[in-house]
Amino acid sequence: WPLRLAEGYTAHCTALLQVAEGEYAHELHARTAELSLANWLKEYRTELGSHARAVEEVTSSICLYSTVNLGMFCADVGEVRAALLTKAHSLSAIICSTIAEQCRLENTRISARFSEVTARIADESKDVEALTQKKAYIDSLTAEMGALADEITTVKAKLRVLDDAQVVLEPEDFSLACNTQAWPSNIEAARVRNETSMTNATQGFSVELQEMQESFLNDLKRYAKEVEGYQALGDIADCEAHYDSVRQLQQKLEDAKALSELINSREALFGWPLTHYEQVKKLCKAFAPFASLWTIGSDWLTQYPVWMEG
Repeated sequence: WPLRLAEGYTAHCTALLQVAEGEYAHELHARTAELSLANWLKEYRTELGSHARAVEEVTSSICLYSTVNLGMFCADVGEVRAALLTKAHSLSAIICSTIAEQCRLENTRISARFSEVTARIADESKDVEALTQKKAYIDSLTAEMGALADEITTVKAKLRVLDDAQVVLEPEDFSLACNTQAWPSNIEAARVRNETSMTNATQGFSVELQEMQESFLNDLKRYAKEVEGYQALGDIADCEAHYDSVRQLQQKLEDAKALSELINSREALFGWPLTHYEQVKKLCKAFAPFASLWTIGSDWLTQYPVWMEG
């Protein structure tokens, strides 16, 4: 019995008392950081199991009491026994705390990313360009959502280690874990809701584009009449007034060029045949001589006093 007692306590003293608590978590993380999930789980379960067995052996298999009658002597093993139990419980707590912290950080990161995705999906598209970008974004999420789902499964498996060890999470960590587990189904629900919204938005933008096309054609007709009207102008006395109207029509034609390109780009997004707005080029070409004439006239009237009087 004395030999058995000595060997038992010696084995646990070597295994437990020589472990530095301050370095234990760091060393365990360094040893397991690159492991696969299966090996990570195995390593942490093994560590927790070893400490649980130490508690069991110290409290039952080796000695149930703090003093042992050895015949002529009475051995006081109370302090050693208490130190071993304290160390085993402390190391187990460090492992559980490390797992909980890792899962908290991972759940926080995963939830933050899901929140970003949800906000992007729920964001209202202001025009067809934004709507097209949103569709492309949603289509690109498949791989990332799969990867995040795998990460959630990994965290769940790690938390299972704590559950098996009968460790109760802090309320904040428990809520965070539950919310993280629910994200994939929440994202799917948001995606389904968004499909209806995007369908309605597509129809609305389609009608808006048709109205834009009709309005633009009416504008071009009006600009054509304005350009034609410059053929009748010839009084140099009204040069400044003509020059002001020239600048205004120049701006209208520049805007018309930009609008024709915008309409064409949106027609392409909808898969419609592109409308060729040749009239815009023709109007710009027809108006160019009149614009030059009245611009030169305005410059001449402005500079004439300077040239003549210095």
